[in-house]
Amino acid sequence: MGKRVFILGIDGGSWKVMGDLAVSGWMPNLADMMQRLPHGTLRSTVPYITCPAWNSMCTGRNPGWIGSFGFVNLEPGSYDLRFYSYRRDQGIPELWDMLGERGLSCGIFNLPVADGPRPVKGYMVPGFLAPDDRLPTYPEEVRKELEEAAEGFRIEVRGFSVMEPRKAIRECAEVTRKHYLAMRRLLRERPTDLFMGVFHLPDRVCHLALNATGLPLDPEGDDLSRLVVSYFQELDGLLGRLYEEFASERKLFLLVSDHGFAPCRRGFLLNRWLERRGYLQFRTLRGNWRLGFNQRRIASLLDRVGLLKPAMRYTPRALRKVVPEGAEESSLLSIVDLLQSERVDWEKSVAVALPNHGIYLNTEDRPLGTVARGAERESLLEEIRRGLLDFQDPETGVRPVLGVHRREEIYEGPHLDRAPDLVVEMREGWNSHAYIHPGGSTVVTLKRADHRREGVFLLGAPGLSSAVREEADVEDIVPTVLAFLGLDGMKGLDGEPLL
Repeated sequence: MGKRVFILGIDGGSWKVMGDLAVSGWMPNLADMMQRLPHGTLRSTVPYITCPAWNSMCTGRNPGWIGSFGFVNLEPGSYDLRFYSYRRDQGIPELWDMLGERGLSCGIFNLPVADGPRPVKGYMVPGFLAPDDRLPTYPEEVRKELEEAAEGFRIEVRGFSVMEPRKAIRECAEVTRKHYLAMRRLLRERPTDLFMGVFHLPDRVCHLALNATGLPLDPEGDDLSRLVVSYFQELDGLLGRLYEEFASERKLFLLVSDHGFAPCRRGFLLNRWLERRGYLQFRTLRGNWRLGFNQRRIASLLDRVGLLKPAMRYTPRALRKVVPEGAEESSLLSIVDLLQSERVDWEKSVAVALPNHGIYLNTEDRPLGTVARGAERESLLEEIRRGLLDFQDPETGVRPVLGVHRREEIYEGPHLDRAPDLVVEMREGWNSHAYIHPGGSTVVTLKRADHRREGVFLLGAPGLSSAVREEADVEDIVPTVLAFLGLDGMKGLDGEPLL
């Protein structure tokens, strides 16, 4: 083999978490890499969530080319929800397609957005959207190799969000070890020109713990803080072993993340705000919310009686991404449930928000559309944008909305019509949610930390100058690999090489 590429992904990897632990001596392998190799901030997509961030990283294109703006989207010209499916929706070439066309082999392990594998010149293991009990791989025999490498191999910690946090983090550590063993086996026995493997469970650990522990993490703090530090300390050991054995001088080595992380203690309920301003109306909201039940509480009850994991096998995987989690309010309703049960009164509504931090207008191309395209749409977009930017937290006076982006400003490509009309970006410490709190507040207190746009990258290659820029975008990874391998194909990509 000639030049080879080794990409390690850390879902939710953040310098605010890992960088601080490296500097303070708790992640010595990462500290050594940071001292010797160029590194910096890898900006995520907007919104900065797993899907579309990994999609853009693997294609070099912005979400408008992929049609991926979140795990759930509103279909153009209708009120139908479309849950993201990698096997169905990934329609443009990814890095492994580009390399495969040139005769180069690729191995992909735990691609977070993949609910199943696609045929590649090499092998592919999908991510947490795929079912563990019948995990599909390409080719099929790879599944057996994973089980041989790590007894009880599985991709995800199912039901982590409703587990007791310490229990969930211990399970994350156990499954992360299995992922390391699987990667090592594949790297040793199935050598390829490109390998990309992702540790996605750091995202889960940060979601569960950072609001309680705060940042920087305190290795001498309470038992939860010590447990989180221990998790990242062990992850550091796994990264160090993989780097030492497989990132030889003749390879391009990339450590990347899809987004960053930070504590997030305040939640802004977009649909409650739209409802209060008269942009969104519902038919009578009867049902479980009056008893304080929602998907999260039902899941918690199932966990207590040992039925959560079996139930999760039969719950639509994309829907699990939008289960209400973390808010102290007990009566939040999922907008996805309300849309599917036809509770939105479209004849009286002009806008609705979905869990992709996006607001969709009820334009005239929809069956009961109330907003004319052109000047009326533009006027309404500006009215909503201005109102969101002016909103103040009634308790603190803080304006939590950092930016409101029109889709035409941040996306381009053939799927622009599938994008939300507006995408909302929040200040650090805040997150926007699409839940409904009938008769309640627009702002809630959250238990779960959440994403920030600032992810990480670290780059190593033979003879590499230290003059690598300190900021890059997820779309820059594909051009960087192509440039290292001396291949064309960068025309039309949105990113630029880091080399």
